[in-house]
Amino acid sequence: QRLMRECLHLVRAGRLTDAQQFCAKVGLSARAACIGALEALSANAVDSFGDIGGTRRSYRAVLARIVQNDALCVNMDRSERALYASLCGELDPLLAVSDTFYDSLWARFLHAVD
Repeated sequence: QRLMRECLHLVRAGRLTDAQQFCAKVGLSARAACIGALEALSANAVDSFGDIGGTRRSYRAVLARIVQNDALCVNMDRSERALYASLCGELDPLLAVSDTFYDSLWARFLHAVD
């Protein structure tokens, strides 16, 4: 749980590459891949249907579905769920781990921008 919390702090700070490297360093390569995938999927890339940014939107939609579905999150702790929520713009899991006013403000701003 502490590892996911530290990773979430890096993501909140906008340090996605550091978060990805941290996960890889501590042996959480699947989580590192999840963080890196969003960065790798360009918002301007064209998907197989010809939609600009469609691949990135699809990835974010999959993350949102995972975060929203309690049955899929059975083995996830709150910090890991919030980490994925931060990548797709879901508000509730982020608020669940917000310890300070500024954490809550960041979560609400991220949700509003998305």
